[in-house]
Amino acid sequence: VTNFAESRAQETISMSLPFGAFLETTQVRPGQMLAAGEVAARLRSPELENGIAEQEVAYNLEVINGQDALNSGNIGALQLAEKRAEIALLRKTQLEARQALLTVTAPVDSRVVAALPEGDQGNFIPIGTAIVTLQPTATYDLMIDIAPRDGARVQPGQTGSVFFRGLSDKTF
Repeated sequence: VTNFAESRAQETISMSLPFGAFLETTQVRPGQMLAAGEVAARLRSPELENGIAEQEVAYNLEVINGQDALNSGNIGALQLAEKRAEIALLRKTQLEARQALLTVTAPVDSRVVAALPEGDQGNFIPIGTAIVTLQPTATYDLMIDIAPRDGARVQPGQTGSVFFRGLSDKTF
């Protein structure tokens, strides 16, 4: 029995950012298989990059201020500089954690259902925009409409093979 079928995801995972960023590269296409942890897209945020650099400068400045305070015997100024340096490091760590979100990876083995096109490279992607939509490979439904003339040839519980045009090298 040969007929067209529709594959529907039991579950899809839509990967988006909690903030806007610029698309650097899309590394996947619809239909492509991804292993867990494989990179789907890379984005960039000049705002985050600048914030990280600012906090690095603030930290270094407070280290210098602390050394000056120590050299002059001003313990209060030393403690203040140490606290400010600690705060700068914490802010930098927070910004770096947000920056890590800009590399979008597959959380599980999956098939790409949709992805931002390469033509969007360099464009600003607003908050909430789906960067890639994935279908875990372990969960999908297959809906096949059988022609009435073939109905008598198919029995409940019967097995068979399914071939997808986009995945011609795989049999399910």
